[in-house]
Amino acid sequence: MHLECPNCQINYEITHDVEDVLFVCHRCGFEFSATDQLYPEDKQPELAPVRKTAHIWPWFVVMLLLVISSGFWLQKDAWLDNRWFRSTLINVGFDMPLRAKDWRIVSESVRSVWITRNDDSRVLLIRGKIKNLLASDMLLPNIEITFFSKTEPDKQIARYSFEIDLPSSGKLVRRVPYSRPARDNMPVRGLGSRAFTILVDPVPEAIGDFTLTPSLRTSG
Repeated sequence: MHLECPNCQINYEITHDVEDVLFVCHRCGFEFSATDQLYPEDKQPELAPVRKTAHIWPWFVVMLLLVISSGFWLQKDAWLDNRWFRSTLINVGFDMPLRAKDWRIVSESVRSVWITRNDDSRVLLIRGKIKNLLASDMLLPNIEITFFSKTEPDKQIARYSFEIDLPSSGKLVRRVPYSRPARDNMPVRGLGSRAFTILVDPVPEAIGDFTLTPSLRTSG
C-alpha cells in the first residue's frame, strides 16, 4: 500500500492494514490519516444512517396514566367508599360529598331514659356516642331515629331526624318551656368520637324499640 505525506510528499510503502490509523511523518513530523488516502473525499464509503433512539418512556407513562384514570372512573364508587382514600382526598383539600356511612353509632353506648317534666309531660332522652370513621376532622352529621310499634315489633310508626346539639343539663330538660341548646358545630377529630344527647318531644304513642342511624347533615 502506497502512502504519501501531505506535507513533504515523502512516500511510504505499507504492507499492513492501516485504515483508521494516524501516521506521523518521520521526516517532517506531520500527522496524517491513512483513511484520507485510502478513501478520497469523493470516494468516501457510504455510512449507514444513525438510528434514532426510540423514546418509549413518555408514551408508557401516558398510557399508564390513562389506564389508571379509566380504572378509577369505572370503580369510582368503590374507591370513594374506601375510607383511607376519602380521608387522603379530604386532607389534601378536595371537596368530598358528605356520606352518612362515614359515621357509626357506638351501639353499646346508647342509653334511653324517660323524664317527667314540671308540667307532668313525659319526654324521651337518648344518650350515646358517635364515631368518626375517617382519618380527617369532620362536622357531626344528623341522627335519624326510627321507632317501632310496641305490639308489632316489625312495624315502623315514626321516623325523625335530629341535629346533634351541645350538651344540656337534666334540670333544663325538665323545664317547660324547654330552651334547646345551640347546634354542636365543633368538628370531631379523625377517628375520634363525640357524646350526643337527643331529646324526643313529643314521643309517638305505644312505641317499643327504636334504632339510631347517622344521616346527612343539613345546612348550618
